[in-house]
Amino acid sequence: MIDFHAHVLPCIDDGPSSIEEALEILKMLKKQGVDKVVATPHYNDRIMDIEEFIFKRRKSYNELIEAIDIHNIPVPEIIVGAEVFFAYELILNDGLEKLCIGKTRCLLIEIPEGLWFDWICDLTDKLLDRNITPVIAHFERYAAAYKNLDRFEKIFEKNIYFQVNADSFLNKGFLRIIKKLDRQNAIHLIGSDAHNTKERSPKMDDAREKIIKKFGPDKWEYFNITAKKLLDIGD
Repeated sequence: MIDFHAHVLPCIDDGPSSIEEALEILKMLKKQGVDKVVATPHYNDRIMDIEEFIFKRRKSYNELIEAIDIHNIPVPEIIVGAEVFFAYELILNDGLEKLCIGKTRCLLIEIPEGLWFDWICDLTDKLLDRNITPVIAHFERYAAAYKNLDRFEKIFEKNIYFQVNADSFLNKGFLRIIKKLDRQNAIHLIGSDAHNTKERSPKMDDAREKIIKKFGPDKWEYFNITAKKLLDIGD
């Protein structure tokens, strides 16, 4: 199982506030059957530059890996990326590739304020022109803000990917939206979006059970196949 969006690096954003908490999240993910997790700390171009972020991310990652080795804890493999705040200024940055997930050209992006704007389509085109593949994080949040999906017709036509949070499958309101998105073939990846061990803990196992029940085992397998393809992971 691949968790495509999680905040597991300590002391870098609103995720785990300590190495100990980060280890607990990783142990929870492992217990839930996750063998690879994409670490996606928040990045906002308006707050810090990419080089500063990369330095902080590397420091957090190295300290976490050191703790894992010291305690010899079985945890999922960590693939480093970022959850990037989407804004016009971002596209002007020459170092965007450094924010992509692992060794890929995939960029996890977060739309500002949970709303949807027409300029988002323009910016995704600019990313594609730079050979960067956008993955829109927790897309169900934006879809849920509108009565129908007509507003998203242009974005559905683009060669990009949509990630949905695991716990949204456990929410009746979000589940209705997810079913609509599924009919549009607009769900490609699943992520826990875990931030801590309490109110925002990972629920990948519960989501898997719900997905198989409501959509069938092939849908769950599709999420993992898509994640492997984007991460360039063989069977």
